Amino acid sequence: MKHMWMVMTAVVLGLGLSAHAAISDGLVAYLPFDADMQDVVGSYDATVVGGGSIAITAAGGQLGGFADKSGSAGKLELPIHLGSGSFTISHWIRDYNGGNGAATGNQTYGAQGFYTYVDGALQRHENRNASGAGQRGEWNHGTWGTAWIFEVLTFDADTGTFTGRAYDPETQFHKWTDPVPSVMGAGSSIDSGLNLFVAGAGDNDQDDLAIWNRVLTFAEMEEIRLAGQAGNALSTFPGVIVPEPATMSLLALGGLAALLRRRK
Repeated sequence: MKHMWMVMTAVVLGLGLSAHAAISDGLVAYLPFDADMQDVVGSYDATVVGGGSIAITAAGGQLGGFADKSGSAGKLELPIHLGSGSFTISHWIRDYNGGNGAATGNQTYGAQGFYTYVDGALQRHENRNASGAGQRGEWNHGTWGTAWIFEVLTFDADTGTFTGRAYDPETQFHKWTDPVPSVMGAGSSIDSGLNLFVAGAGDNDQDDLAIWNRVLTFAEMEEIRLAGQAGNALSTFPGVIVPEPATMSLLALGGLAALLRRRK
């Protein structure tokens, strides 16, 4: 009996092993926007705030369904506070209008916090610490249009460095923009005490939004981007979507049955 339990344990643990397992390390929120605005790995479901409505459209996103802003005055808010520790935000975004205004962040008015904003063909970010000291960077997306752009924002709490970069697969770039860091120094916090918002400027449609409590390596960003361009969402990476306990038990029993059959 003890041997059988050890075999079952080994089967269950073995299910989680994967060459891509590191992608799921530190993943705290993931909103595919395929059918709703639910966080499928955590408890940070998005809600529409600021007036207007944002609908889930079943097709037409980079990876199937997407949060379709369609000119709404609203934005999506997630009940998560970021900026006191390291984080990464990745998402596919599209902005038909190239409208100005804060697009992603936890603050929109020059106080402690961070936000990105669209200014014509430029995407900018601004962040400030508790004393009001701030930094700003910008990168050029080219001409906003129908292209889905993969954007990654990171904050390294050890150095106080906020970095924005993006990959535009359809316009003249076909490459990553140069990373644009702003450094405020070790120990800086850009936690405003407010929730995270996305889709705050222009149309700013959203697809496959993910948040980690660490800074992803560039190799990891590139792996997610390449998968997305091939039509594979973050959910296809092993370890991102954990099976329900009942499913795990059935898989383990199936593996155990196969092992016992071999022994006969």
